[in-house]
Parts: sequence; structure tokens; C-alpha cells
Amino acid sequence: MTNYPDQIQSDYLELIANNLAHELKTSLVAVKSGIRGVKDYMPSLVIAYQEAVKHQLDVPDIQARHINMLASALELAERAAHCASAYVSIFSMNMTRVDSEKLILQKCSILECLRLAVDQYPYRSDEQKYFLSNAIKMEHDFLFEGNKELIVNMLVNIFRNAIYNIQDIGKGEILVRTECKAEKNHLYITDTSKSLDLLELEMIFTQFNRLHQHDLGMGLFFCKQLMLALNGDINCRSEEYSFIEFDIMFPINHSNTK
Repeated sequence: MTNYPDQIQSDYLELIANNLAHELKTSLVAVKSGIRGVKDYMPSLVIAYQEAVKHQLDVPDIQARHINMLASALELAERAAHCASAYVSIFSMNMTRVDSEKLILQKCSILECLRLAVDQYPYRSDEQKYFLSNAIKMEHDFLFEGNKELIVNMLVNIFRNAIYNIQDIGKGEILVRTECKAEKNHLYITDTSKSLDLLELEMIFTQFNRLHQHDLGMGLFFCKQLMLALNGDINCRSEEYSFIEFDIMFPINHSNTK
């Protein structure tokens, strides 16, 4: 590969990611539209088929269980298309350079962002949904100046790594809590499935550093760049055989104290 300066290479990767995301999203919109159309007309088609059978018309013999399977197949296809579209969005956002001067800021609630991340997560199974639906139990909210869409994407990245760890190890849970201190508001996301060694901790926010086989090494790098751009930070600590914990620090805007 040509040794471009880092900035040019970063711009090139971002351009590729955005073009690829655009093409994939366009195709996925057509797929989802087609699925919705079939779902809309499927009940009428089933009724028409049943009437044809009742009147002994010459129609193919389709067992009832196969007809029922059509509905579930459409649900699975719709979920798969939603997951694919969500992952394309995550990939595109992770590859985009965070520029603090171009960030559009708004007053955000951390609890609302967490709930949005749980709602928008591209679940591949009910098990994955269970992990997150039981994670958000905190009562203490705080407000901050940020970009809601980017914060939600950051949270999805962290949840995604935790879910992969739990499913890979076969144990663990995700714990979420907040803490308000004098200089920063803290959001802690803990994954109790595994731990990281010192070298893994040192490299965890490095671009292209992969934590598992499904990781492109961009998600946590994006998280770090975003929090720094918001005048906050994100750190990670781990205790052997016990947990991985992300400490996400938001600057306090005293006019937004809740």
C-alpha cells in the first residue's frame, strides 16, 4: 500500500467508507421496502389461497405450517435488513473523523442516550436484547453538551464489544451506572465476562487495534476521539478474571445541572 501521509490516508479511508455506506444503504432501502410490501399483501394472499383450496380450485398444495413459516421468514428478513443497515451506519460513523470545530452540539440527557442506544442496537437474537434490556437500571441522570447521534453510536460500540465478549465466554453481564463528581460527570459501563492484560489496555483506543474477530479496530478509537472533541475523555480499566470497565467522562455544564 502506498505510504500516504496519515491525514491523506485517513481522508481516503473516510471517503471509501462513506461511498460504500451510501451504496449499501440504497440497496437495503429497496430490500426493506420490498419486504414491507410483501408483508402488507401476505394476509390477503393467504386468505385468497385458502378460499381457492376450499372451492377446490387448481392451486399448488401448500401445507399450513409452510404458510405460517412465510410470515416468520419475512420477520427474520426484516430484522436482518435492519441489522445490516444499522451496522453500515455504525461502520460509516466509526470511519468518519471527529472534528470538534464541526460538531453540532445540543443539550443531551445521558439516560435518554442510553435508552436510544438500547432501542437502536442491531440485535441479532433475543439473547442479545436480554443483555442490554437488563443493563439500564440507574435512576440518576445528568445533562451535557454533546451530539446525541454520535454519543448513541459510541454507546452502541461499547455495548457491542461487551455482548461479543459475553457470548464468546458464555458468562457475564453488562452493568451501567453514573456518578457525578466535582469536575466531571461519569458514566461507567462494566462487562463482567472477561478481563484485559496491560498491553491490551494500553492499545485499546488505538486505531485498527482489534479486540476480537468481529472488530475492525475503529469503534473504540472513534469513542476516544469523540470524547476528547467534547472536552471529556474515556478510559478503560480491568481486573484479572473479573471485568472490563469503561469510564466515560463528560464535562460539567453547571447551567445544566439536574
